[in-house]
Amino acid sequence: TFIRSLLREGRKVEIVGLASEKGKFLNGRIGIIGCEMSTTTGTGRLPVNILHLTGTSQHLAVKPQNMNPFLPAKVEQAEDRRQRDIRYSSDGKVREGHGRFLDQVLMLNRSAVNDITCDCDIHDFNEFMNLPRGHPVIAKLNFQVYTMYKVLPRMAGYQTGKSGNVSILDKTVMSLVDNEQMSIDYFGKMGKWEMDGRNGEWIVRNMVNFMKTWDDERIYGQFWVYKIVPSGTLLVKVEDPEQSTDEGGLGDVYLVKGLGSQVGEQLHSLPAIISTTFLPVYNFLVYDSIMTTDQIPASRAKSARIATHVEKALSDQTVVTCGKSAALGLWDGPPPALPKIPRKGEDLQPLDWDNYGASGDDNANGNDDTNQKEKKSSTTNFTPTRQHKDIAEAIAKYAKKIGFKTIDKATLGPDLSPPVMVVRRLAYTKSENPNQMCGVSFNNMPIDFFRFEKWPTYTLDELLPQVARIVKQTKAVPCLIWMDEISLVEPLRGLIKAAFHSIGFNEEMEVQWYPPPSAEEQGYHQTLGPGATRPF
Repeated sequence: TFIRSLLREGRKVEIVGLASEKGKFLNGRIGIIGCEMSTTTGTGRLPVNILHLTGTSQHLAVKPQNMNPFLPAKVEQAEDRRQRDIRYSSDGKVREGHGRFLDQVLMLNRSAVNDITCDCDIHDFNEFMNLPRGHPVIAKLNFQVYTMYKVLPRMAGYQTGKSGNVSILDKTVMSLVDNEQMSIDYFGKMGKWEMDGRNGEWIVRNMVNFMKTWDDERIYGQFWVYKIVPSGTLLVKVEDPEQSTDEGGLGDVYLVKGLGSQVGEQLHSLPAIISTTFLPVYNFLVYDSIMTTDQIPASRAKSARIATHVEKALSDQTVVTCGKSAALGLWDGPPPALPKIPRKGEDLQPLDWDNYGASGDDNANGNDDTNQKEKKSSTTNFTPTRQHKDIAEAIAKYAKKIGFKTIDKATLGPDLSPPVMVVRRLAYTKSENPNQMCGVSFNNMPIDFFRFEKWPTYTLDELLPQVARIVKQTKAVPCLIWMDEISLVEPLRGLIKAAFHSIGFNEEMEVQWYPPPSAEEQGYHQTLGPGATRPF
């Protein structure tokens, strides 16, 4: 009687003890008791509503003995968050205010990349914003959007020619800050979203948190678009794109929200394969507004396999709905405050991207795997040989002779091009790089190539003589060596620093990690055909 008295309308309960084939998959789900309906009157059962991930509700008639009303507070809070996230939108897209900001961020960044590469002949931002999302220029620039935040201005081909020493990140955030009041005004007219703070005052901070996770947590590849549902679109990762579409393996199942339109809305029939990128946004995944497809639908047999695969993921609750940081609680509290952003007329103080939100807690930092890799490389045990020391000292002596100066990041401007050396393998698979070649460029000009002996990468014994030879050839010493082998960053940095110190030269040469090509970049170049040139 006591338990029966707790089973009243609006109470959250856990479904337990169902034994039928359909019912057992509902065990462990949380439902809400509804008002008594004619179908349950006199049956001893109570109406229970379960909100599914897809945004659809299921109405059940459940016996009291199959309901557990004693839910821990954490379980109730988790269910409240789950329902809040599912009810975020009912049309499978992000809210208008969020979509507008996301679109601004993505298009501003693609425009900045265009400004950087200077090879697309589009230099007007309004013209750029009006390009269709499927335009080849947009597709070409897209692969650099998510990695450029960690690259200093004017370094390794990422120079911001028209923006002086303003990095792309600063440029983007400053643009968002300029529009913050407009966003707050907008959120006053539309439904509020609690993670944006009162009147939307946190939305710019939120956008920075999004961008911080995109490099490591975005998901790129080919996907089967299965079905559009109220809370988004269900897609399945194609595990092996090299196989035929009927034989290719099926991977993780994703629920993804649209930006300007629902994912798959433009396709003639489903399931169909697309290539795109998913970005973590709040506790959701959003596609980046660009997709490619051949519009070839799945066969009947493949459609059946996909349907079974998706339904199993839904019943097992293994559908991926958010990024790693969100799953670990990035959005459980307010976002960290932004560093001071300069207003018009103020001197620029670049945003401290690496330390933004740092509090000693991985969740606050967005689980930055790249930083973790950099830290890991710094602990590598390394003992330089006599030959290493002699070569490094020769470079140091020449640097002193020509009056080498430490790079001053604060004075970088559109007319200043500090000497930068980039070391990058020509490709990252044996089939594409059978001769195990590595390229070296200096001041954005290819200088030379060398062959490394052991796959998959070069050693310091192979790299250091090349650096010395190019210094002698060009009669210049790089302010920065940018290399794609992270395990050599700290050893080379320490070796050069010790050589400078040994001859009493107080300047510094920087050594940093240059990330390998993104999956988007590799995918783009694969579409160019066998005769395509592949930049390093």
